[in-house]
Amino acid sequence: MNHLTGRVFQTPRKGPAAVFAGDKIISNFEYPTRTPCETVVGGKKLRIYPKEVMTRFPDAQRLREMGVESYIGAPLFDSSGHPMGLLVVMDSKPIANPEMVESLMQMFTFRTSLELERKRLEETIQRLEYYDSTTGLPNQLFFYDLLHKAIQKAERNNESLAVLLIDLDRFNEINDTLGFYRGNRLLREVGKRFDTVGQTGAVARLAGDEFGLILPKASSEEAARFASRILKTLQEPFDIEGIPVQVEAGVGIALYPDEGKNPDNLILRAEIALYTSKKSEKTVDAAKPGGNEVNHSPVHVQSISEPLSLMKSLHQGIENGQLFLVYQPKLDLRTKRVTGVEALVRWRHPKLGIVLPEQFIPFAEKADLMKPLTLFVLKEAVNQCRLWHESGRKISVAMNLVRQSLLDSDLPDQICKLLEVCGVDPAWLDVEITESIIMSDQNKIANAIVQIARKGVTLSLDNFGFRSSSMNYLTKLPIHSIKIDRSYVMDSITSSDHAMVVKSAIDFAHGQGLKVIAVGVEDQETLDQLVAFDCDEAQGYFISRPVSAEELTPWLDESPLILEKK
Repeated sequence: MNHLTGRVFQTPRKGPAAVFAGDKIISNFEYPTRTPCETVVGGKKLRIYPKEVMTRFPDAQRLREMGVESYIGAPLFDSSGHPMGLLVVMDSKPIANPEMVESLMQMFTFRTSLELERKRLEETIQRLEYYDSTTGLPNQLFFYDLLHKAIQKAERNNESLAVLLIDLDRFNEINDTLGFYRGNRLLREVGKRFDTVGQTGAVARLAGDEFGLILPKASSEEAARFASRILKTLQEPFDIEGIPVQVEAGVGIALYPDEGKNPDNLILRAEIALYTSKKSEKTVDAAKPGGNEVNHSPVHVQSISEPLSLMKSLHQGIENGQLFLVYQPKLDLRTKRVTGVEALVRWRHPKLGIVLPEQFIPFAEKADLMKPLTLFVLKEAVNQCRLWHESGRKISVAMNLVRQSLLDSDLPDQICKLLEVCGVDPAWLDVEITESIIMSDQNKIANAIVQIARKGVTLSLDNFGFRSSSMNYLTKLPIHSIKIDRSYVMDSITSSDHAMVVKSAIDFAHGQGLKVIAVGVEDQETLDQLVAFDCDEAQGYFISRPVSAEELTPWLDESPLILEKK
């Protein structure tokens, strides 16, 4: 076919995604008004002009130049019926068999719509997987990947690099005073200021009020000077809806290769430096008067003394009974019954007060304290499950396992023995494992999961993000349920992208015969949406915050939510 032209629009207003004429791609193609496409846009059906197109549309000058004689166009819709664009084929010859061509075009249009929607979903998931939805900056996962690649490049070229962690001071107070919406606005503005500093290094939002930067080819002095520039950019108050907000921050620096040769070590050393700067109320870039010497980095022995003290205190805390569990209920969205709880560990520190696990688990892993810590949580959770069952409250108990615990070859037998001693059926214990743990050492972790599953314990994939690797795990490992990452659930009402990921994850998991638990339910609207999406269970502060067993037991009896009793 001479001068065959095919066009695929993402949307009619944005222009063509691809234009072909013969075997060539045409660039800068503009489709004027008063053309056959106008008869397709806004319609629902395919339109075909088998001959004499220019007689019908005499003003279509570009088509006249191309010698177009026949035209067939069809609108493209996604599975929800929303328009995505047009698919058009034009030829310099009449269409000999319009009925056959129309049938082929309808089939091709259907396949094209499916592929465009799949591609759109894939791009959306990739964006949500690697970028922070609040600031638009790379997230923690992407930052880790960027750092890994930066280290490889520095190693090849025999260069240095610096990792900077920046933590905003008293951000929780700002959130409490101005609200989460304005707090998020502030985070976005902070991210924009970091971009104006004029450095080519990668900037990422790692978590909460913490940002990360990678500075290639940076010496210790250069990193410290850059940290000073970062802090200087924060000195001018931020205008948040007419409210001036002053922000201060602490910075921790770690250098490759002197203070670490892999991402984990560099991030840990930068965290230690950041922790020390905040405890000492010193900035990491303070130059000494009269010279260029810089007091900045975790190379100083005193910068790790506080974390070492914390590790020692944690060891004592485990031995002295300072750890305790709280439980957060999971609600069955069909029966409106509480069918299970997640056990969460807390540390009642004599000086620091209540310390959350994300603040002490990293130190427990470094200090080889995960085994006694895991056994404590396991014993407490299983024993509490026994007490609830004996009182007629048949609910399951879930607990999280970290990589070190999973790789402990004694753990499966210890779980089995403890369940037997307490008289609790293994099916009432649920072990939750995050995607990142499986990715860290797939073969060893997979074997550990299989060993635990053989004991009759159920397993859940936590922080499910609908990545291709996640879907691969679900088809190969004995996983019983998935827990959708709270970052998707919490924004699913305000973000159509997040809502699409949540709905797709639920549909995919159900197709694999798995139960789906949505984490981070903070309001009735989100709960109603999950019900509409056919989600199985929900967990979050709207249902109940994590509380002690003593508080939870009467709540189970008195709450309007019905407790499942068997």
